[in-house]
Amino acid sequence: MADEPTTALDVSVQAQILQLLRELQGELNMGMLFITHNLSIVRKLAHRVAVMQNGRCVEQNYAATLFASPTHPYTQKLLNSEPSGDPVPLPEPASTLLDVEQLQVAFPIRKGILKRIVDHNVVVKNISFTLRAGETLRFSGRVRFREKYDGTGAAATD
Repeated sequence: MADEPTTALDVSVQAQILQLLRELQGELNMGMLFITHNLSIVRKLAHRVAVMQNGRCVEQNYAATLFASPTHPYTQKLLNSEPSGDPVPLPEPASTLLDVEQLQVAFPIRKGILKRIVDHNVVVKNISFTLRAGETLRFSGRVRFREKYDGTGAAATD
């Protein structure tokens, strides 16, 4: 049973946790009860879905069937609340709010009893972008985490 195991995690760590759960499930041939409010995770992970409302199961079906043809009004409401469609076009020209060149973000990897910094996990590397008034900008990417033989971590992006 996994109760909200990815809540409050950034998307890269969330992806690592979900991949680990998938691998464990396959290796151990285990069933998994996954409790979450995140519909995108449900779409990616679940074979079957049970929709709860006020502590009661209101609909249960195979994931593909439930997402394609929800029958309960609450399930329909949940699925209709997901963002969809194209963004609203911006009036031209929109003013620039933020202009970033070569952004890098790295988190320290600490080891040992004194927790000294031994390396850095680079999560953003040399990203440049402009954000305009009224615009929504999203960065998407997958981060793979692999453990080296010496125990230090290394990240690589796809």
